[in-house]
Amino acid sequence: MTTLIFLLSTWVAAPQPIDFDNLVWEPLDTTEGISVTRANIPQMDILGVRGNGNVDLHISKIWSLFRNVSLQTQWIDRLKETKQISEPGEPSVRYYSEYYSPWPISNRDFVFHRNINIDQAAKSIAVVVHSVDDDRAPKTDCCVRGWLSRAYWRFTALPGGKTKIEVEVITDPKGMIPTWIINLVQKSWPVKSIGNLVARAAQDDITP
Repeated sequence: MTTLIFLLSTWVAAPQPIDFDNLVWEPLDTTEGISVTRANIPQMDILGVRGNGNVDLHISKIWSLFRNVSLQTQWIDRLKETKQISEPGEPSVRYYSEYYSPWPISNRDFVFHRNINIDQAAKSIAVVVHSVDDDRAPKTDCCVRGWLSRAYWRFTALPGGKTKIEVEVITDPKGMIPTWIINLVQKSWPVKSIGNLVARAAQDDITP
């Protein structure tokens, strides 16, 4: 009986495939020029969130910061540490990240895989990040291992040195955090993430 319960709990907790192209995004609000929408995710109580807006900063400055994994702690909210685990010769980047949680909740950690697509004709850069299992970053007692179904960023150059930023995230921090708290926190994630990224990229030490 114990084995059966374990197998059932493992099956229920396994990440389910998501048809990202057919999600229905509903308007939520607009804050600081960023329009926020959310979507119900099949077989999940956690909502997906998306934000988009135009910012007065050249795409080269934003991309110079964003692409650098070692600088993520300087702009990603609650990020304690990030370390790249993939080798320079690998086609895509993989990295481990640990996030602070408010006491008494345990910190969360993730192992991410990142793909980049640069469209020169459209003057845009698309980045897709998702969770993976990788033996180079095994689970430890420090944290609860979360699962990111997808984080999607797209940066598009606009006239006058401006940039359109689009971002969406579907993530499950796992553990015993109530779903309503997760959805409440993630509601503000697009505005905070875009704001932090632009504010840090605008500083003089970030060069195109």
